[in-house]
Amino acid sequence: MTVVGLLQRAGDVDYFRLEARAGQEIGIQALTSTIGSKLSPILQIIDPAGGIVAESANGTLGYRCVKAGLHAIGIHDRDYRRRQ
Repeated sequence: MTVVGLLQRAGDVDYFRLEARAGQEIGIQALTSTIGSKLSPILQIIDPAGGIVAESANGTLGYRCVKAGLHAIGIHDRDYRRRQ
């Protein structure tokens, strides 16, 4: 899946939800500099209970889901600044 987004205001955090099975692997890559963005992405995966189960500051993130259910992928700027 490819998602294109924009953090419009300082402090914005975008979330994308997906249904995952137990044992399913999720891989995320934020393409920022390759498209001219100045965003310093922080990526997070949130489990069905609302807990952060994985986080990365290097633009890539992988996780094997422990529980089935609705997971969320969050992205924000490292310093919560508005960057495109």
